[in-house]
Amino acid sequence: MNVFAFSPQAEAVIARIDAELATLDIDANETHPPERDHAFANAFHIADANLRHFLPDLDGADCRRLIREILFHQRMSALDQNDFDLLRVTGIDSRCGDLPWSNGTPRIFCTYHLGSYKFLFHALAARGVDCMLFVSGRTLMKQGASFLQAVQRARETRGWSGRLEIVDAENRNSVLVGMRALRHGKALVLYADGNAGTGEGDERLRPVSFFGRTLAVRSGIAYLSHAGGAPVVPTTCRRRADGSLDLVFHEAIAPDGRERTAYIDATLQTIHDRLASILRTSPGQWEGWLYAHRALAGTAFDGGTGAPLAMGEAMQRAHDRERYALLRFPGLRLLLDKRAFTCTVIEAAG
Repeated sequence: MNVFAFSPQAEAVIARIDAELATLDIDANETHPPERDHAFANAFHIADANLRHFLPDLDGADCRRLIREILFHQRMSALDQNDFDLLRVTGIDSRCGDLPWSNGTPRIFCTYHLGSYKFLFHALAARGVDCMLFVSGRTLMKQGASFLQAVQRARETRGWSGRLEIVDAENRNSVLVGMRALRHGKALVLYADGNAGTGEGDERLRPVSFFGRTLAVRSGIAYLSHAGGAPVVPTTCRRRADGSLDLVFHEAIAPDGRERTAYIDATLQTIHDRLASILRTSPGQWEGWLYAHRALAGTAFDGGTGAPLAMGEAMQRAHDRERYALLRFPGLRLLLDKRAFTCTVIEAAG
């Protein structure tokens, strides 16, 4: 039974994911596979390694089930962006009073790639909240237009009055843009688990504890909060089994007079503790398992480390599919050791 099979659209998404997962069993036994895009297989195996690294009690079957769920939520989130009726069956819980809806009050919505993670903008726009979203330049280029088009359609078809402005978080002036917006009482939206921060200068990586591991995370959210005197509102979205959503605005974190570094470190840890508490019961709703390794020092899944392996030896090890996987990139093959959490370059066949 498919837990999330609640609509024809969702059924189609699940069927596509299952078809893609089935190709992994074919690829695993091919020494010289036909030319194809291996991005899906690479993403699967890296997510598998990440899940086992952070949640070591999981086995291969557990990870495969969770990755199927992760991909489902990721793809449904893109579809939900244009589903304005979904708001009517979304449970909204504000644990920070009227703060989410108060235009003219500076605040920072700190959200995550969790559940239907683009749906936050529907709730804000429907309540007339104007906000400024910070995303990486790559995301802005690929998805910026779709964000803005969805907001415009909602204004035209639903009368939602909230406006959205998108800022390139990698622009060196973005932190100044954010500070100026806070001074004018605007709301900022930043993803705590994204790959880009806000400009330069404020983006020192700071350590946080996450499932017993140490992540190096960007400090921009907490920096802007401290410098701008604005509270941080952690915001989470999870999908119920029937397809409806739960959107929660958690208790705000406000500057309290502490020295900047102390406040930044405490705030970042609280933000990640909030995420971890949800993942303990809903691990399959977080897209971040696809790239969590990037925040860990010493990992090199994209380039490999150590002495190169001969193709024959790599293929022999790869027979242990519970532990190893082949990652294929243009002009490069790597052997991923999920147990050791390392990658080794495979020598090109002569």
